Amino acid sequence: MTTRQHSSHTSVSYARKSFTEHVQGPGIVHQMALLEPAMLNELISDLRAPLNANFERAVEIILDQGELSTFDATRTLLPAMLERFGLALEDYGTRPESLTALAKTCRCCPKHGRCWQTLRSDADATACRKLCPSGAMIARDAAGLPE
Repeated sequence: MTTRQHSSHTSVSYARKSFTEHVQGPGIVHQMALLEPAMLNELISDLRAPLNANFERAVEIILDQGELSTFDATRTLLPAMLERFGLALEDYGTRPESLTALAKTCRCCPKHGRCWQTLRSDADATACRKLCPSGAMIARDAAGLPE
């Protein structure tokens, strides 16, 4: 009988933990995406905002799945990616076609969530270059643009 109570207690503990993780993660992210998309977008656009680990994982998954239509990777991720290489959007002032190509690649990238998580973790240019489809181009631009 003790085993049964222990087993029941374990099941309840697991269910409680699972429910808590869901509420703090995918549950709240999906709810915010539905009810407060602008607030969610603002929250995840701040790459330095401290977030619950479950929430972070849920955002990464949702961004990778393309389920957050209000999120504009070119406004959040592209400037941060350029910054990792020592560049800024303004550095492309004389070459808008290059910036347009970078933005198009960024917009179509299937790894927005992974990129978001990588940039949040303060990854260096080497790690970003490996992840980003435009990494090699940005690295070349960083080597060739005047400082």
